Amino acid sequence: MKKLLIGAAFTALAAFAVSAQVMPASGVENTLWTGLGSPFSGDAKYFGFVDTLQARVDVGKFTVEGMLNWGA
Repeated sequence: MKKLLIGAAFTALAAFAVSAQVMPASGVENTLWTGLGSPFSGDAKYFGFVDTLQARVDVGKFTVEGMLNWGA
């Protein structure tokens, strides 16, 4: 049980770290991703398309950044 909890915590941390992106400069970035995965049952699963739109605006000392993800 302890190994399962540690594995789940590590997976959640890795997922948050991967999804936390910071753009280096002002602009807009659009990324399209598609892929296959293997869940615990061992059967390959098609995840479909995931599109990420990210924008950053710098105004003086202030930075505003937003990210929108959607998939099909």
